[in-house]
Amino acid sequence: MRKEWVVISVVSLAIILTSCGKKEEAVMEKPTTIQGVKIETIKLSPVQEDYEAVGTVRSKTTSVLSSKTVGNILAVHVREGDRVRTDQLLIEIDDRDSRAQLQKAQAGLLEV
Repeated sequence: MRKEWVVISVVSLAIILTSCGKKEEAVMEKPTTIQGVKIETIKLSPVQEDYEAVGTVRSKTTSVLSSKTVGNILAVHVREGDRVRTDQLLIEIDDRDSRAQLQKAQAGLLEV
């Protein structure tokens, strides 16, 4: 029992001695002044969410369309930007002049 009291006394004395020490006060140095710095206040302000720009939109691939014959266009079946399939009819061209020339040439062959 006596050993227990000795241990308790030593521990208590150690706690008391460590808690009774003087606190060292931190030495506050004068802050260094920096020249040429501007301080601004922050304010909330509305931000425009749209951005308008001028530009040209181009597709990755382009195709040049041309006709082997000359004639008036009767109907256009697609618009610019539409997806098309192979062998899809894009436009109809009036072929009356071409047919007339073909018939004339065939008639010339028959006369020979």
